[in-house]
Amino acid sequence: MASDRPTARSPAEYGWISQYRAPDGGFSYLAGRKPRVEPTSYAVLAGVAERRDIEWLLTQLTSRFAEGGPCADGVVQRELHEHSWLLALATAALDASGHDARDGHDAEFADQVVELLAAQETRKTYLDLSGNDEPELDGALAWRAPSYGWVEPSSWGLLAETGVLAADPPPAVLARVRKSVPKRVEYLLARITTDGAWNYGNVTIMDVDLVALPQTSAVCLLALASAYSAARSREIKLPEFDPTGPLERLRELAENQPSRLTTAWQQLALMAWGNWDAATTDVPVAAPRPGESAVDGLLSLVVARAKHERVVPMVEP
Repeated sequence: MASDRPTARSPAEYGWISQYRAPDGGFSYLAGRKPRVEPTSYAVLAGVAERRDIEWLLTQLTSRFAEGGPCADGVVQRELHEHSWLLALATAALDASGHDARDGHDAEFADQVVELLAAQETRKTYLDLSGNDEPELDGALAWRAPSYGWVEPSSWGLLAETGVLAADPPPAVLARVRKSVPKRVEYLLARITTDGAWNYGNVTIMDVDLVALPQTSAVCLLALASAYSAARSREIKLPEFDPTGPLERLRELAENQPSRLTTAWQQLALMAWGNWDAATTDVPVAAPRPGESAVDGLLSLVVARAKHERVVPMVEP
């Protein structure tokens, strides 16, 4: 009997990919530009990255570990220094790529990742728009440290930490992550919007009701799926959470704001929570169209890989 599972295709069949790969590794947003962390991370997750691309991404992280040491692209180093979500995204991608990408230094890598994420935690008290003195919720990560906490960097940080768990870190690192994962989950659950999913904004600072956004909601659902899976296998206590409502809200958002990127994120969120039968919407894997970047095409390849392998990269099964 023929399988109804999508057929895997060779990366060579997607000729457009090479237009976005830099000669020395890494992928750019636009053809012929300098490589950047985000599109390179998605290429790794899509399974189309070559060894040089993974090494380029690892170089960006290790130079960040060195606190300003030399790296292949100073602009990218500043990105990682200023934007904790890129640090977490790159880590999550490398976690999903396999331990051989780290040349056997898994224990040191995991310790450095956890240390850097902890440094991005916000511990601020501030005045909101109504003049009230409000402490930041525990477990939040900032877009760039030191600053206030936001949902998307906190989600990426949670994905990175659950990836560290999957790598069987040494006892000291494991103990730290077992404490940080529940804090991140509690923060994300506390930030659910009144309409049932997530907005990238900080409702305490903005002092208004925020409406849910599709990409933010999907990334958050991916992170929570990975966290709850890791918690079951490692006996980490987390608050109860039913994803049914947020997944339904994400479906509505994807229908109301149709795009290849929105559809791809929604499909990944469904699959992350085991709803494979519902993840049937086609996400074209063609080259980026006018108005799109490499991210649109690469993320569609992440979806295609997940459907073929029945595993969502960066989400622990």
